[in-house]
Amino acid sequence: MTFSSVKQYISENYPLNKRKEKSYLEFDRNEFVLIDKGIMFKYILYSNGGYNIINIYDDGSLIYLNSDNFGLFTKSDCSFYKVSERELNSIKDESIQKNIYEFLKMELIKKNMFIRDFSRFGKSERVLSTLIRLCNSFGVVINNYIMIDIKISHTELSQITYMSRENVSRTMAKLKKEGIISYESGKIIVCDFNFLMKELQCDDCSILNCSMK
Repeated sequence: MTFSSVKQYISENYPLNKRKEKSYLEFDRNEFVLIDKGIMFKYILYSNGGYNIINIYDDGSLIYLNSDNFGLFTKSDCSFYKVSERELNSIKDESIQKNIYEFLKMELIKKNMFIRDFSRFGKSERVLSTLIRLCNSFGVVINNYIMIDIKISHTELSQITYMSRENVSRTMAKLKKEGIISYESGKIIVCDFNFLMKELQCDDCSILNCSMK
């Protein structure tokens, strides 16, 4: 689902912003962000100063920031548009309002699926679940393997999975030894996607709902 009506409206009616890589971006609560080009991490910030990555977005992604604790971090140089929810809700266009409704509905489904999975999975299963979501979001099929076409470090995986870096590295090393994953130019190659699915006893759910973006 592309939500083309609302994306077109935002890109045609709001100025383009640009930020360099490794920038922390702050927004007002209840704002929408549309990425023109680049990769952003959406994170949640805690009162003790810690944070976790909850989503990863790339070109054309629509993002909703509905909490003061949410922020965005630029993984690469980025250009983007931003608009308040109030402004979008004032638009008298049925297709745009339908896009907004469907987008928010999908966001809720993805959030509930994430909570469901991480509440029932152990540490190693969290890594497998995250790899599946990354494949669904950024996977490129090459010679029957799936390359996750963004560079994700073990530290970043630990921030996604709510685990220590040491536990993530241990699980990834085991998967590499067993031939489930490999690496190429800093990117993760999933050599046996079916293994991940079988280990987690995955339901036949929509790829759009089981994703990182």
